[in-house]
Amino acid sequence: MTITDRFHMIAANRGWAASEQIAQLLDFIVQRNDAAGFTAFLDGRTSTPAEDGDLEQGRYCVLSTTHISHETSEWLESLSVGPPPPAPISVASTFYGWFVATREPDVPTEQIPDDLLAAMRFGRARGFDQILFDCDASVVDGLDVHDW
Repeated sequence: MTITDRFHMIAANRGWAASEQIAQLLDFIVQRNDAAGFTAFLDGRTSTPAEDGDLEQGRYCVLSTTHISHETSEWLESLSVGPPPPAPISVASTFYGWFVATREPDVPTEQIPDDLLAAMRFGRARGFDQILFDCDASVVDGLDVHDW
């Protein structure tokens, strides 16, 4: 469906007078030259998404929870519910696993389980800021697999 077709469909559904709305739309496109704003206009939203420069951005990869041992999973769970910061690493619990920051820990690496440290290095080496350990995620080559 072309943009024009989409516009006519939306205009008909909203009872717009197409010629008046087309003029407004063309003015909008010329003034903004903004694809996100154009989509927002067609969808009837009054605001547009923030510009990329306004957003803090990051990347995460999704790894299977089988890449960590059951003992490490219990350690992560204990960190996600307490103690309050500062914890040895940044952890947030999800329904199916945990988010873990890949940055170099502020504590000696001996305080981090080896399997978790390997996964953090794996993610960091590939440019990821976070790992989402998920019980339904695929297993990847290069990391140990634990049966639990």
